[in-house]
Amino acid sequence: MPASSNVIPLHAAPAGRPLLPAASHAATYSTKYLGPLQPAVMAAQRISQAPVAIAAQSALALASLAVQGFANVETLGGSFRPVSLDLVTIAKSGERKSTVNNLLAGGLDEIERVCGEPTTDGLFRVLKSNPSAGLLSDEAGSFLGGYAMKAANAQRTYGTFNSLWDGKQIKLARQKETTTLRGRRLTVHLMVQPSAAARLLSDPMAESIGFLPRCLIVEPESLIGKRTAKAVNPKDSETVGFFQMRLRALLDMPLPIPDPEALDLDPRKLPLSDDAREYLAKFDDLIERKQASGEEFEVVQAFASKTAEQACRIAGVLTLWRDENAHEVDLDDMKAGCGLALYYLREARRLMGVAGADADMQLAEELRVWLQARPSKQFVTGDVLQYSPRRVMHKKAMASKLLAILEEHGWIRRLPEGTMIDGAPRKTGWQVL
Repeated sequence: MPASSNVIPLHAAPAGRPLLPAASHAATYSTKYLGPLQPAVMAAQRISQAPVAIAAQSALALASLAVQGFANVETLGGSFRPVSLDLVTIAKSGERKSTVNNLLAGGLDEIERVCGEPTTDGLFRVLKSNPSAGLLSDEAGSFLGGYAMKAANAQRTYGTFNSLWDGKQIKLARQKETTTLRGRRLTVHLMVQPSAAARLLSDPMAESIGFLPRCLIVEPESLIGKRTAKAVNPKDSETVGFFQMRLRALLDMPLPIPDPEALDLDPRKLPLSDDAREYLAKFDDLIERKQASGEEFEVVQAFASKTAEQACRIAGVLTLWRDENAHEVDLDDMKAGCGLALYYLREARRLMGVAGADADMQLAEELRVWLQARPSKQFVTGDVLQYSPRRVMHKKAMASKLLAILEEHGWIRRLPEGTMIDGAPRKTGWQVL
């Protein structure tokens, strides 16, 4: 009897143990809290048929870029902070990230203050001549895997982003001199595919240094395979057009720059109304209680600690988008800011739970999915080295490690020596269970 007949029948194979924590589904994006941005977001979503969260992220990023130079918003304790937002949108190719972003931006990438994938030095140069700028990248994987995020540079890159989010000065040190920039504002929107996002979300430096907790992160459910061709409603095009005109009008307005040579921004103060401040305090108390041991946000305390400030920033963006001369943030916009900030906090809790898994386990899960999708359930290690989906799996030591993990968790089993695979007896072969 040939050795291959000793293979355990597929129906009798034991169920493998999960390699990663069970992924929960993304909650529906809270569009009711988008205030003046809601009509454009919904129109852009209907035109592009991208997930609504992607449209919302793009609209918030563009609005943040447009208004961040005008005012600093009041936060708890009476301090005033930038309204600049850092956003991360996770979606695979085909989710129409670029389509919806370009639709809302309306050619915005033509102006100098928007940069795609710079190094930290490149970003410094942009901010030197444009005190209010945006890092808006619809394919941020190359940025995250590029020079700025290499091991030797990542801490500096994260630190620069953090300083700009906080409204602090940034410095560029050269051999003979150090240049300092003050009064700069940066909006960040990184659109990234899941594989690159997994590396970012599982990067301990990105969390410990405080970059990730400053980010508003979403990974919406895919709409690929659920879209239908349909004519664009002229009213939706008109609504998006109004958004583009408002964006352009705000970007064309003069910024508060007392010294044209230094180009330091001097944003005015945007206070909270009394009832908005009272509502924010109650919201912050709720978030604080939910960080206790065993409570909902215990595992994302770094994110939760910034949620009240995120609410103020979002509320400030909505307020200034509606009226750049607004005197205060009212209760309705603060409720909207808190509603969205809570949504993002819950998304962070959902996503960081999966991202916290060991990197090898994530690679093993990718390999498991690939192996189970192959027509043949028998394979040799060489198949993994030659054809597997990630280059890192093409190294023998890594492939062997991942196969051992899959074997230990009951997803594959080693075949007896001499088993016939692809017409030849194999010294080492595997069976997908």
